[in-house]
Amino acid sequence: MNKTQAQISEILYNLDPMNTGCVENSMLDEYDAEAEGIAHYLEKGHPLKYAIVLVFEYNFWIGCLNDHQIEAIMKEMTSINNEEI
Repeated sequence: MNKTQAQISEILYNLDPMNTGCVENSMLDEYDAEAEGIAHYLEKGHPLKYAIVLVFEYNFWIGCLNDHQIEAIMKEMTSINNEEI
């Protein structure tokens, strides 16, 4: 896992958009697969929202994230330096 993927994973872990209880149970790697997928799509030049929705809907179910959750993830991800993506 590269630095960008680790940063995305940490953001997802802290937000826990799927309410897995990862924070309470210290499951630090809970969102590693999603972070890798999002980073992959960003590296290919896809928009952030597209990458988030595509990965979560593939790994969970269509419509699993609401607009508020997507916006929260996007807001937190602005802290990641675009040069690293």
